[in-house]
Amino acid sequence: MSSGILIAQPNKVNPNGYNVFYYDNGKISSEGNMRIGKPDGFWKTYYPNGNLKSAGNRLNFELDSLWIFFNENNDTTVKIDYKNGKKNGYLFSYEYGLKAQIKTGGLVSKELFLNDVKQGLSYYYENNILYKSVNYKNGKKQDLSKEFDKNGRIVAITEYNNDYIINRERINTIDKQGLKQGVWKTFYPNDKIATEATYLNDTLNGFYKEFDMQGKLLKIEKYQTGQLLTDSLNI
Repeated sequence: MSSGILIAQPNKVNPNGYNVFYYDNGKISSEGNMRIGKPDGFWKTYYPNGNLKSAGNRLNFELDSLWIFFNENNDTTVKIDYKNGKKNGYLFSYEYGLKAQIKTGGLVSKELFLNDVKQGLSYYYENNILYKSVNYKNGKKQDLSKEFDKNGRIVAITEYNNDYIINRERINTIDKQGLKQGVWKTFYPNDKIATEATYLNDTLNGFYKEFDMQGKLLKIEKYQTGQLLTDSLNI
């Protein structure tokens, strides 16, 4: 063909050039470059209805750089970066549905990979709102996991060691009347605790503590129904 594109048929694959493959219905099934008979360079695959199924690059026959995957309705389902054929970077996953004939859904997870293994913080979403963050080490849950309410407030923390739960605690509770109850905690960006306090009906009741970024206790106070019982103790 003058365009240099070979419409691939059985036994007619161009081993060093651009190929186009077709479904029986005449729609393109895939297209891209071949080198020594193997896919290399940019490739696209399609569903039988003609919509794009995947698109991405190969370098030296390995998956490389950004790959995007789609469902049959042309919605993005996965985006992931590759290096040397392995997932490296954030894997974004999406899900969709219909509610009262209105399309719903979107981002459901953002998971960090290094050489095909989950590492560091991954994030999980409901209705495009963050509801959980989980830390991974070598593919297993490790250290602090956080759960959030729809306003972004941390409402539960779970501590893991090698995928096993060490401790789980509900925190930062607001009751139906909008009053703070129980243990409230804030954290530094490194997940070390910054403050800890206990509330009863929106009033400090118990110990209030402050910590530095390494987790060292800096100050402690004790309250009863909002009244300070002892002087602050600076550690």
